[in-house]
Amino acid sequence: MSQSDLHTWFLSELFDQIPMKIAVINRDLKIVRANRHFTEVFGDWSGRRCYDVYKDRASRCEHCNAERAFTEGISCVSREYMTDKEGATHYYLVHMTPLRTDDGNIPFIVEIAIDVSQIVNVQQEYELLFDSVPNYITILDRDLRVVQANRAFREVFGNSVGGAAGDFCYRKYKQQDSPCGNCPALKAFETGKVNTATMKGLDKNKEAVHYVVTASPLTNDRGEVVNVMEIATDITLVRTLEAQLEQAFKLQETAIASSFDGMIIAGPHGGILLFNKSAEDITGYASGDIRVFDDLRAIFPENFLWAIWDEQGSCVLPDATIQSKSGEPVPVRLSGTILKNGNGVFGSAIYIHDLRKIKQLESEKLVAERLAAVGQTVAGLAHGIKNILTGLEGGLFVMNSGLRKADVDMIHKGLSMLESNIERITHFVKEFLSFARGREPSVRLADPAAPAHEIVELYKDAAKKEGVRLDASVPESLPPAPIDPDGIHTCLANLVSNAIDACLMSDNTDHAVTFKVWERDGVICYEVSDNGIGMDYEVKKKLFTSFFSTKGSHEGTGLGLLVTRKIIQEHGGRITFDSAEGRGATFRIELDRARLPAPPQHQE
Repeated sequence: MSQSDLHTWFLSELFDQIPMKIAVINRDLKIVRANRHFTEVFGDWSGRRCYDVYKDRASRCEHCNAERAFTEGISCVSREYMTDKEGATHYYLVHMTPLRTDDGNIPFIVEIAIDVSQIVNVQQEYELLFDSVPNYITILDRDLRVVQANRAFREVFGNSVGGAAGDFCYRKYKQQDSPCGNCPALKAFETGKVNTATMKGLDKNKEAVHYVVTASPLTNDRGEVVNVMEIATDITLVRTLEAQLEQAFKLQETAIASSFDGMIIAGPHGGILLFNKSAEDITGYASGDIRVFDDLRAIFPENFLWAIWDEQGSCVLPDATIQSKSGEPVPVRLSGTILKNGNGVFGSAIYIHDLRKIKQLESEKLVAERLAAVGQTVAGLAHGIKNILTGLEGGLFVMNSGLRKADVDMIHKGLSMLESNIERITHFVKEFLSFARGREPSVRLADPAAPAHEIVELYKDAAKKEGVRLDASVPESLPPAPIDPDGIHTCLANLVSNAIDACLMSDNTDHAVTFKVWERDGVICYEVSDNGIGMDYEVKKKLFTSFFSTKGSHEGTGLGLLVTRKIIQEHGGRITFDSAEGRGATFRIELDRARLPAPPQHQE
């Protein structure tokens, strides 16, 4: 394959790889070609018209910019609401450009749609439109001075920008001393509406330039037009479909090079053709440091590169780690694919999405969740101690009464009340301090099913003695995970013990507790159900918010479920419950493997 053929096929592959939706439309408004990203978003387009694909309409739009591009031969830019194949509506910036044949006919237009629904896309749109695309973009004030211009404008019409003499738009575009008679910028200032005109100017070398300029008013928060943005499309080079597509491919190359995600493209012989700025920022390597595909082994997991070339031809790792130049591990989302032309391979592409900020936010969220368990319960401490102090005051009153009356039995009764309540408050405060301070989780790679088997062995005889049937469905083993086995044991013990107590407090004669363990889609689940007394609205509302116990003041401190939730939050998981009064309760613990704490370095 010649260098020219290679370049052509390379650009053709990029047509499908770039994250824009591109379609070629004929005069019947039928889509005759679209790239992969267009198809992924809008579905099957073959034989369908643009308004059917974009907006699920039976007839063309009232203000059809495509027809305008065909009839007037000008490029149009608009913002449109479009519906994807799933029925979701997104806001797109649509750029329509007519394609002319040598005889001046316009058989096709090219539509490039950019999703601007999110702020990041808006920023990318601005960067793309203002400084990267080959359009000439200027911001004008009311005197028609150029106050801002993109790179394409500066390169063609000169570099000076600002309020200095000679920076009027008509001087820069046409090298003349007065405004144009059909100036679209003046009309935009006067009417507050978008105006378009076809113009002929002179570049800085005094060579003719033909362009279509669209002047759009920019208003302040009071609706006053303070500036006008002119977007001029050079139509001098737009001659044939081939030339237009080549220009689009160059635009796509620019978009890839300036993408927020890191992009690395290698040629068929392993030479690195593209190592964009984002890839440099993420990996710490300069583009000149990485020259061939084998150099990537210092950065990426070996199995990832092997999967691309030797096994599947593509690979996606949603949660991976790469090695930066400084030796720092960087969490990323990776995808890679080989680039094919039919049965031939002419390169490979790797895409890197930096997850450091996301991981940092997740870590901060986990810390906040863990601290919240303590913060939510502090208010309950005063209430619990107040109740015990009431008991102390009662015991003191009885003992004083006995002393005044020289009644030994009353003195002993008061002393017994004091001792009982002092023991309660000591036990209460110690448990709270233990809960608030917590124990350092001892994380290690362990079988998540092992603590469940221990709980079954621990409680099956005790439950049977109380007349409660304990039904367990626990797998023999599960793949090892970084957990604190003792902490998980504590959580499961609290849930199973509570379930047995709930059964004993109910009027039901057939007491049963069901204990299940399973894993699905990377989530480890523990579920404990009972047919006990259940919980009403008030009980459920208090369950995780204070030192609340349904067992009475002498049976529990109300810390069991709080301790359980704290341990589960330390594992990055969550605990939920469902209950109805008189119908039992179900508690479920879910541990997502992707959120589990990191094991010790020697176990990784």
